[in-house]
Amino acid sequence: MSVIIEISIIEDTATVKLRELDSVLNNSGEVLFSAAQKVKDFVQLYHEGFDGSWRGSHYMSGPRSGEWEKEVAASWQEPVLIDDHSASVVNTHPHLAHKITGGIIAPVHAKYLTIPLVPEAKGVPAREFGEDLHMVGHVLARKGVGKNIVPIYALVDSVDQGPWLGAIPPQSELQTVFDEAFILAFEPVLAG
Repeated sequence: MSVIIEISIIEDTATVKLRELDSVLNNSGEVLFSAAQKVKDFVQLYHEGFDGSWRGSHYMSGPRSGEWEKEVAASWQEPVLIDDHSASVVNTHPHLAHKITGGIIAPVHAKYLTIPLVPEAKGVPAREFGEDLHMVGHVLARKGVGKNIVPIYALVDSVDQGPWLGAIPPQSELQTVFDEAFILAFEPVLAG
C-alpha cells in the first residue's frame, strides 16, 4: 500500500498572497525606512554600551571623562529615506569618522598639539590651564618644588592615530540587522 500526499495550490489563496507581497514590494520605501530605523537603533545601542571601551593604553580620566562616548551615541540621527531603494543613517559627531578610519591629527589654530600629561590637563586647553606654564623643550611645564618642573603638556607637530577597532560594528552585523528587519515586513503576509 502506498501513501500519497497531494499538494496543490488553491489559486485564489495564492493570488491573494502574491498581491499582498506585491503590495509590500511596491511600498519598499516604508520597509526600507523601517529597516534603516532598526540599524540606527542598533548602532546607537552599540555606542551606548561602549562604557569606556574607547579608552586606550594611555587613557587618563579628566573633567569630562565619559562624555565623549555619550555624545557619539546621541549623535545618531533618524534615518532619511533617499528614494524607494536607499536610505541613510548618519552620525553627526565630528570625530567618529576619524575614529573609524584613523589618520593624521594636526593643529589648526596653533603651532603644536598639546598632549595632556597629567589628568587635570585632560580636556583643558593650555591657555585655560590656570597656572603659569613655561616652555621647556617640547613640553609646557609648571614650577614644582625647588628647581623642579612638573610637565603638564607635551607639544607635538602632529599625531598619526590608527583606526579604533570596534569604533563601528562590523559590516556583517549591520547587514544582518538590516536583513532581519527587512524580512520582518513579509512575515505578516506569509503567516496569514
